[in-house]
Amino acid sequence: MELHLRVEALPGFPGLDGAHELAWGYLLDRVFGDAYRSGVGSLTLVLPHPALEEWARWRAEQTPAKGGRTGFAALDGSRPQPADRVYALGFGPLAPAALRRRSPGLAPARLEARLYVYTLPALLASLPMRLNAPRLRDVGWLGMRRHFVSEKPVAAYYRLEIGGGA
Repeated sequence: MELHLRVEALPGFPGLDGAHELAWGYLLDRVFGDAYRSGVGSLTLVLPHPALEEWARWRAEQTPAKGGRTGFAALDGSRPQPADRVYALGFGPLAPAALRRRSPGLAPARLEARLYVYTLPALLASLPMRLNAPRLRDVGWLGMRRHFVSEKPVAAYYRLEIGGGA
């Protein structure tokens, strides 16, 4: 897949470890997977952190161009530009106020999916993982994984909207 990459570093963006590392792996996999299924041959991607560049380039190398459609992924909370396929990332109530203000709340023209990533139920389920009891850690890990992404509206750190452009 042809990739046009731009990084717009965001102040206050979280470190890419733990749950945020898992979240960004999921977000990028979802964007590239959907782009492939939708016939996107050229994807413009705006990222909020330079460390994500390598992750995106690797996924682009692994994702063949399936068609001639265009895609635009505004994963920095900015307003997406017109394209055949649009991906818009917003920051939800679990994110710091500075990041929440960055989110314009504009969905693609034809919204097809909305995903809530790193949800409050996942955050709460992960609390037992910090305890010194192996059984409770396992329960926390399973609960965190089960609730990490939701298609139903729930308090979350990230909100990814996917759809057709204008």
